[in-house]
Amino acid sequence: MDQPAPVWQWVRGRAAWAVAVVVLLLGGAAPAAAQPAPDSSGADSTASSVLVLPNMFYTPETKIAGGLVLGYYTKLDPQSPTSGLQGAAIYTQRRQFYVQILPEFYWQQGRWRLDSELWASRYPNVFYGIGPGVPAAQEEEYTARIADVQAQLQRAIQPGWRIGPEVRVRTEEVTDVADGQLLDAQPIVGRTGATTLGLGLRSTWDGRDNLYYPRQGRFVEVAGMMHAASAEDWHAFGRLTADARTYVPVAGTHVLAAQGYVEAVAGTAPFPLLPLLGGEDLMRGYREGRYRDRLFAALQAAYRLPLVWRFKAAAFANIGQVAPRLDAFSLGDPKYALGAGLRLRLNDEGVHGRIDYAVSPAGGALYITLLEAF
Repeated sequence: MDQPAPVWQWVRGRAAWAVAVVVLLLGGAAPAAAQPAPDSSGADSTASSVLVLPNMFYTPETKIAGGLVLGYYTKLDPQSPTSGLQGAAIYTQRRQFYVQILPEFYWQQGRWRLDSELWASRYPNVFYGIGPGVPAAQEEEYTARIADVQAQLQRAIQPGWRIGPEVRVRTEEVTDVADGQLLDAQPIVGRTGATTLGLGLRSTWDGRDNLYYPRQGRFVEVAGMMHAASAEDWHAFGRLTADARTYVPVAGTHVLAAQGYVEAVAGTAPFPLLPLLGGEDLMRGYREGRYRDRLFAALQAAYRLPLVWRFKAAAFANIGQVAPRLDAFSLGDPKYALGAGLRLRLNDEGVHGRIDYAVSPAGGALYITLLEAF
């Protein structure tokens, strides 16, 4: 088991809290994954708008990061939700660089939705191995150069429910591998890179009262995809994900939120595409990819409450595990974390800046970013 980080290491990170002030003062620095909420006024408006804003954040994976967010928003027809074309360019303290473009279009009064993502990056990263028991001392660094295109076309079946096909094309080159370590010495699939093509189906039910800060309702999404991959040789694998969330109002303006998430891979997937435990949204307290395997399951809950003015507070807990297959899955040695944080509402649509600190057996982790984790 990882040893908890010494307290002084957390104190050394106090400079990152200064970054939080910058993030929160940026107010409208909307994340690259979000767009303005659909117009609910009923007006047949087709006005367009442009967004140009700086963006700063902090996570254990990136350390301090900053860049620029661009957005163009319009309506393709008067009765559809707002369509958008967003982009972001980010550079991090760990010398990671990525460019992201997010087109999202609605037409025929919102019955059709095309949601896509184009991503290119040079991303120094770390690898610990595969499995639920890999030690922290096994950490090794590598660099990934990635180009990734994903697209989902969904049709509204009834209010709140959309379903449709999706496609993903991804190519990755793995470089700067350390001599004699796992990626150099072991026959790990994807250790030199891989190109994958995926085709699948996604079904989404969204009954939340707000996209960015739900107070009540439910969200359920299930997706399945088959992939073909060239990684030293051709491999095929399938992926299934299920994400269920519920939000319950408590004592008026308090909210109890819960999420269950399962991701499973069948077949031989390149190691970067195995389910990953950790990150700023799922399993805060662990670096993303600290554990990876063919099966990942997690539960997390949060209690959110108002403080003063636009400020809110949150306490959260999570538990999860990875395994090579279902019959080997066990919570005998679970990964878990507890944490708390502050929120600041940045606009009327419910976009919040958040500061979270999570404590796990792996140590402590600080997150300064935008939007709720779930």
